[in-house]
Amino acid sequence: MKVLRAILGGIMGALAMSLAMFLMRSSGIQLSLEALLGSLIPQNEIVSTWVGGFVLHLFIGAVVALVYAFVFEMAVQRAGALMGGGLGLAHGLIAGLFMSGIQAMNPLDPNVASAPGPFLSHMAFGPLVFLMLHCLYGIVVGVVYGHTVQNVHIYTRRPI
Repeated sequence: MKVLRAILGGIMGALAMSLAMFLMRSSGIQLSLEALLGSLIPQNEIVSTWVGGFVLHLFIGAVVALVYAFVFEMAVQRAGALMGGGLGLAHGLIAGLFMSGIQAMNPLDPNVASAPGPFLSHMAFGPLVFLMLHCLYGIVVGVVYGHTVQNVHIYTRRPI
């Protein structure tokens, strides 16, 4: 498994998601995962909520990319844009279900971020936007990760 490539891909994928959300905010769509994640961190005079959430988003992106790399190497023995996008879709489906519990886990400050609801259901086209952002993340991780290390299929022992 290429750990450093996975971590780099995860950070780049998280950056791509943040850039896409910045462009959405610039066009009037209020979506800030960074503010939502930053609300999980205790308030601090040194670091703003958004910056803390942004750093946490990059960290989570790196860790999740290690899971992607494991799946690339051990389950499908392939990586790339298509595999990454598919994993991103699966990741988005799982993460969207967990988002319904954010309000119970974290009483959000309405001045910082609102409860997003499952799959960003509080906004128009929210589920589509949510899944597309995760597909974007997966595509970036898959492309940056590159070819897998496996040369032989782990089940059939035949060359890939």
